[in-house]
Amino acid sequence: MRISYVIIENDVKTAIRIHDILDEQGDFLFLGSFVEVEKAIPILLENKPDIIFLGLPAALDSNQTEWFLTAELRRNQIPIPKIVVLSETQEFAYRAIKEGVVDYLLKPVDTTELLKFISKLQLKAEFTSNTLFLKSYGDYRFIKIADLLYAKADNNSTDLYLTSGEKIAAFKTLKHFERTLPPQFVRIHNSYIVNAQYITRIHVANNICYLKGSKLQLPVSKSYKNNLDRLVEIILSL
Repeated sequence: MRISYVIIENDVKTAIRIHDILDEQGDFLFLGSFVEVEKAIPILLENKPDIIFLGLPAALDSNQTEWFLTAELRRNQIPIPKIVVLSETQEFAYRAIKEGVVDYLLKPVDTTELLKFISKLQLKAEFTSNTLFLKSYGDYRFIKIADLLYAKADNNSTDLYLTSGEKIAAFKTLKHFERTLPPQFVRIHNSYIVNAQYITRIHVANNICYLKGSKLQLPVSKSYKNNLDRLVEIILSL
């Protein structure tokens, strides 16, 4: 399941740049690019994109039609997607944020800033209402995030271990899950990601962590020791 998006922007170069950056990521579905809000409405109503990149004019007037967009979606009882405004100045971007948008990008769009926004998105294709969605051919699996104990790399796939003792093979790399799992999942080894809420002890000298209700000991590699401080902070905050 990919993250769908629409671009509404009268600057063609900006629209093309956003499309090209997201296209390289591979997890995004482009639904279309439009110069005017009104022309995008039918696509928005039909496809219900996850994200709208909305360009603001150089001079934002409250009577202009940009916010007609959200009004029209509400009128049709369509959930408001994540809206990212594209603005030439922070002033107009801040005004837009008051209208309920989730973020803004200054033009010309910087690749690093766009990628930062993507990394902040809690909206990832696998996650809906704290549920992990795995699809393999005709097999759909739905796993509660809270039930995931740890993940272990298996070449180019990943084995997911649940609190029930079940092991599920996922045809994604461990790096993929490192990017997309919620913050309480921390990489502790080249082959392991662990759910912090189940850690009962970290033996730093022996490079081992212990899991609740299990005799299993997971290794902590030297290359990921920098993650231990973050892991401890997460455990203390749970």
